[in-house]
Amino acid sequence: MGTGPRALCTRAFALLSIGCATAASDTDAPAAGGDLFGTNIVTLAITISPAELDTLRHNSDSHSYVPATVSSGGETLTNVGLHCRGNPASELATGKPDLIVTFDKFVHKQRFRGQRRLVLQAGRDDPSYVAAPIVHEMFAQAGIPAPRCGFAKVRLNGRDLGLYVLIEGVEKEFIRQHFSSDDGNLYDEGDPPDVTGRLEKARGSDRHSQTDVDSLAAAALLSDPGERWKQLQQQLDVDRFLTFTALEVLWWLSDSYSLDAKKFRLYHDPESGRFVFFPKKIEEVLRRTDGPAVPHCKGVVANAVLTTPEGNARYRKTLARLLDSTFEPGKVQARARQLAAAIRPAAVGQDAAAAQAFDDALTRFCDAVSHRADFVANELKAVSTK
Repeated sequence: MGTGPRALCTRAFALLSIGCATAASDTDAPAAGGDLFGTNIVTLAITISPAELDTLRHNSDSHSYVPATVSSGGETLTNVGLHCRGNPASELATGKPDLIVTFDKFVHKQRFRGQRRLVLQAGRDDPSYVAAPIVHEMFAQAGIPAPRCGFAKVRLNGRDLGLYVLIEGVEKEFIRQHFSSDDGNLYDEGDPPDVTGRLEKARGSDRHSQTDVDSLAAAALLSDPGERWKQLQQQLDVDRFLTFTALEVLWWLSDSYSLDAKKFRLYHDPESGRFVFFPKKIEEVLRRTDGPAVPHCKGVVANAVLTTPEGNARYRKTLARLLDSTFEPGKVQARARQLAAAIRPAAVGQDAAAAQAFDDALTRFCDAVSHRADFVANELKAVSTK
């Protein structure tokens, strides 16, 4: 099989198509905006007036929008909502801010290629840009709802910001692609972020009520492991939660739900009556390659599941299954190199230093995947031989 750039790009596109098909498997209708996600690199020109840019920079509320104009491929949308993801002053000071673009913020039902919202992730933690797309893809392939990813070349007020990871927004259309009903309650992390706090209700009836979350929290806090496991199985899609937790641990995701009780979404599926967790804001991956396979989890639900005998045993089996299939180093490394071959010209241009940083980041990522898989496999083996 060929290994040149053309062959690599072809295989990368084929794998991305498989990932997108997996994400849309719960509906007959194809997901909107398919041309945005994959190895196509969209060009986005964003224009913000000086006054609005100054407003954005000094916004005390990081979720406060300013109007902007977005142009791409001959299409121009005006009065598009834009804000920084994170502290606006700090993000803008980097010279390459993470951005949230909401197309209907100021114009009712305005869409860009079927999308209401897109996240533009600068990739400051990963100069190869491949980690976040691969991890999102792996969650989706394992049956966990996860946004689709693509890539964008971004210009802001005429200045080239370079390549970004383009991430699908979690909207009603996203829920429809992953669940048979979109009438359930969708929650985002709150303050405090865990289920024992007040979550942000993104969708659902009665925005001030979270009785379903409170019931899940009550089950997770039961002191008797047997009763806790029984109650959790009624409140939680346990199989998917074990997969969700195992993937967060395998990738040792920074600010994840399982490890840090941060950065998560959950949906109360009205068909099953159970909660499904899925990831949010995947940026820094494999922060540690020697993190324990069965860590102390700060996430209340993760800790509740893993501290029951049944949950712990099933979690270990889930880890082993993922290591043998989804998180197999050869597959992940091949995927990374395929994506890299497709995006490298856009990422580095003619900049030799950028090219070196890109190649070094790709090598570090591939090496870290091998080290992580070996470490977890050895830990699981050590426990099984006791």
